[in-house]
Amino acid sequence: MTYDVLVIGGSFSGLAAAMQLARARRRVCVLDTGAPRNRFAAASHGFPGQDGHAPQDIRAALRHELAAYPTLSFRDGAAASAAREGDGFRVAVAKGADITARRLVLAFGVRDSLPDLPGLSERWGATVLHCPYCHGYELNGGPVGVLARGEAALHLAMLLPDWGQTTLFTQGTLAPTGEQRQSLTARGVTVEETHVAALIGTAPALDGVRLEDGREVALAGLFLAV
Repeated sequence: MTYDVLVIGGSFSGLAAAMQLARARRRVCVLDTGAPRNRFAAASHGFPGQDGHAPQDIRAALRHELAAYPTLSFRDGAAASAAREGDGFRVAVAKGADITARRLVLAFGVRDSLPDLPGLSERWGATVLHCPYCHGYELNGGPVGVLARGEAALHLAMLLPDWGQTTLFTQGTLAPTGEQRQSLTARGVTVEETHVAALIGTAPALDGVRLEDGREVALAGLFLAV
């Protein structure tokens, strides 16, 4: 069977796209690995009607609603490759038969690449975060840090003082200009150039970070510009 549309990725965006397509009476298949980016978060925030609900519960509710549409089906698996075939596409699935469709919707999101720091990965999605709008409120105004991995950290550091006293850890990847330092100072941001050596506390909670010179900086949350 050739579908009208194959949606690759079955989290919020993919399921939202699938619903509108099914309501347009298109034959739709959703291909999903079951490993969405938000699986590390205990709760989703800023989602009207679902604020504070677990991401897996939101996905389950959406899939239950989609079950009412007979032209929509689900397939478990990962897309290995896609190629043009006639007027449509053939998608090879890592385990299982190929899927053909007239159109593709790519809704598989991104894969986060985390720094190799002791204590970081086990806190990802809990107290090591990427989005202050998603998770900043739950830090209750406590001190926060930004672990720089490039220029994007400057933007994040300028945002975060609205959620708590902010420290920008440059990690040798960022050298703010004089003008940028003035802007950071005006926002009350502390710039720390000594490298972070490890995160401290009992994971997934975070007490702070330990710097390479032995100093410790208390933090309620650490943000990455991923």
